[in-house]
Amino acid sequence: ESNLHGFSCIRAARASMAAQGLGWCILPSALVEEFAGSGSLVALDIAGWPRVISTDLLWNKKAPPGEAGSWLRQHLQGHRCE
Repeated sequence: ESNLHGFSCIRAARASMAAQGLGWCILPSALVEEFAGSGSLVALDIAGWPRVISTDLLWNKKAPPGEAGSWLRQHLQGHRCE
């Protein structure tokens, strides 16, 4: 959990620096939307973005995913890119 929190802090720091005019960065759309109301961050229209990222999905057969994990699995499997 602390690693996930660390990633959140890093993304928030990047967003904050970009909002202050210190450059640009790649951020999740939801994080950009948090700053969009103030106009300090905007999504750039760049060819090839957003990128499609391949993701492997693994789970333990002895301890199958719960409701949220099952939803995520179905959602990801419904958005396959070949």
